[in-house]
Amino acid sequence: MKNLKISLKLIIGSSILIFGTIAVGIFAIFNIGTVNESVQNMLHKRVGPLEYLNNVSDAYSINIINAVVKADQEIISWEEAINQLELATKIVQENWGKYLELDLEGTELQLANQANELRDNSSLVAYRQALTILRKGKDSTTVAELNNFVKTEMYQKIEPYTDKIDELILLQINTSKTMAEESDKLYKSVIRNSIIIIFVTILISIIVALIIIPGINRSIREADLTIHEIAKGDFTVDIKIDTKDEIGKLLENMRKMVSRLSTTIGAVR
Repeated sequence: MKNLKISLKLIIGSSILIFGTIAVGIFAIFNIGTVNESVQNMLHKRVGPLEYLNNVSDAYSINIINAVVKADQEIISWEEAINQLELATKIVQENWGKYLELDLEGTELQLANQANELRDNSSLVAYRQALTILRKGKDSTTVAELNNFVKTEMYQKIEPYTDKIDELILLQINTSKTMAEESDKLYKSVIRNSIIIIFVTILISIIVALIIIPGINRSIREADLTIHEIAKGDFTVDIKIDTKDEIGKLLENMRKMVSRLSTTIGAVR
């Protein structure tokens, strides 16, 4: 350090802070990107599918089961029940189709295949059966037929499929919670590591400052004492030079100046 210029010493000290700040920034940006990727992954793989499954579940619960029950209890007209069922089939086809297009794997794929099989073999049969009865028109025979269907067949055929949909919904919720916890852990890790980097940077800067500043102060103090002695007329002062920085060069020049003044004064005397 004694052979370095003051400007270089200051540059070293400043560079440590600058590089530390850059390191924190790069680290934060990289990990923010990771957190963002995790959030996007959750949005694409969990939030979207959860919405599709909820739409399917609501279509069966509200548009099919509820509509058929209300028609059986004469709360709504049969025509309105038919409209509700036709709307339900559009909602189910659209949302269930979108869900099956996703990259399913593991337990989710297994449950989806089971649900799809139940839909083809049971719930669709029940839906078509209910629609067929309602389209016949309301008379004593069809009223009895619809009432018997509601009591003995509708729930037994639809509920296995909707129960499987509920399992898929629960799976999405649990997986989303796990992903949220992992994202939270990553966020806390970013904060913790950023604090560590900042602390280490500050610590190194303090150490470098404790090495640089005393050397500079010592050289300045030596120069001040020398100038003070010369001002008093003492040209025999011993100028100590232990650095090669700007102050060291200043002291070297002062030594030459004192030597020449001493020689000149000696010659005059």
